[in-house]
Amino acid sequence: MATGTEQETGKDASQGVFVIFVGDIQEKWDQSTVTAKQIMEKAGVAEPDKFVLEALNHKGGDPVAEFNSNDPVDLSVKDHKFFRVTPGGGGRS
Repeated sequence: MATGTEQETGKDASQGVFVIFVGDIQEKWDQSTVTAKQIMEKAGVAEPDKFVLEALNHKGGDPVAEFNSNDPVDLSVKDHKFFRVTPGGGGRS
């Protein structure tokens, strides 16, 4: 069973990885900071430089942060577990 901290950050201590979701795609990362481009490429986005990665407050939720392809994404932050990819500009512009 995950502790409150593990549930909030997405860290799965038993595997030593951060588990995140881009839409319905599950990704596992062993480092806490990766670029938005790395996340989008792993999710199958062919040209991540043309898109924005949005962090959501829950699956299918509202955007709480927006990342351009070269921006670092700290996966240890509470609201950095669920993401969606949107065309450049995203839903907050």
